[in-house]
Amino acid sequence: MIKFLKSLTLVCVLTIAIFSCSNESNENGYYSSGIFPTKTSRIAIEIDDQTRDFSFNVRHLEIGQGIEAIFHLNDINNSIGIYDVEKGKKIRTLYYEINGPNGVGEINGFDVVSKDTLLLLARDEYRVSIAIATDNSDTLKLIRSYRLRAPNDPLITTPYSSVQAPIVIRNDSIIMAGVPYIKPERDNMYDAGNNVIKISLKDSSYVYENMYSLGYKEKWTQYYSRISYTYNKEQGLLAFSNPISDSIYTFDHKGVRKDYMVKSALSEKMTPYRGSFQDNRRMRDHYNNQPNYGYIMYDKYREYYYRFTENVATKELIKYGSTGIIRNIGVIIMNKDFEIIGETESLTLGSFPTIFIGKRGLYFMLVSNEESKMLYDLYEF
Repeated sequence: MIKFLKSLTLVCVLTIAIFSCSNESNENGYYSSGIFPTKTSRIAIEIDDQTRDFSFNVRHLEIGQGIEAIFHLNDINNSIGIYDVEKGKKIRTLYYEINGPNGVGEINGFDVVSKDTLLLLARDEYRVSIAIATDNSDTLKLIRSYRLRAPNDPLITTPYSSVQAPIVIRNDSIIMAGVPYIKPERDNMYDAGNNVIKISLKDSSYVYENMYSLGYKEKWTQYYSRISYTYNKEQGLLAFSNPISDSIYTFDHKGVRKDYMVKSALSEKMTPYRGSFQDNRRMRDHYNNQPNYGYIMYDKYREYYYRFTENVATKELIKYGSTGIIRNIGVIIMNKDFEIIGETESLTLGSFPTIFIGKRGLYFMLVSNEESKMLYDLYEF
């Protein structure tokens, strides 16, 4: 009997120890398990007059000689500033022309293929252009433009480029996201569809695809909430995430689809919307009080995938009211086989931040009154 009690005690101690290791609560009461990043430092990048009044439209790229750079779009000055992340200094400014034979239009989105090649999106003109930087000029040289809409085409989708849905070149095609054009009193997100565009680099032809799930038909109330996808260049793999679906899915370079269950263990389940789709206030309040999934991003340095989560910040909603979208931003960590290896409920608090991934970890851009600096919180593993 005594031996049995000792064994039982040992089992209980081990169980408590395992539980404590896998579910840790920090000082704010949020929970984490397995592998997850923690905030270690604040990074400041000096900006000049050309970059002030900047947007959050940035991209990260290694540009050689061990230099990590962020490319920053300033559509006010028709320029893209390139900054050294480690030194916090500007490396170079590239300018683009709007009109003329070298014109790329009014740019409001972009992505970086290499340090010399950029994709520039003139969203309102339904045009994406390939431009290159040369050593002897600060003005980008237009190589080719692709029209996403012929003059007589119906308005099907509005293209955009963001950290959560980058412009990707794969299999001789440009792949980019779009916001479907809908009439709220008549359509829903699933019926509208057509939120991914594929443009042929060979003949400029294009096709639209619907990446929304049937779940939008009943559950989702934010018509212009966007899908997220990331690109694993080494494997030629696109991974998609929808805000309300627990699963994610991938397409390889042959177009083969695979589905994976990547469900948050810490988020509550979304409540379906049962109101009128013409009641904008009720729809907004429902959305603000529901958890959902944010970006999906691939980390080539650690071979991790991140699926960010947004949970309702109850205290802030009580304090500021449901008109403000203030969330606890968490993250699910997956290995390269999309197996969950960690999760934390809250990395930061606020509306969803601009994020880029570097050698040291995850960089979260801060909203700041600093006119001479871009500020980032660095999260490391």
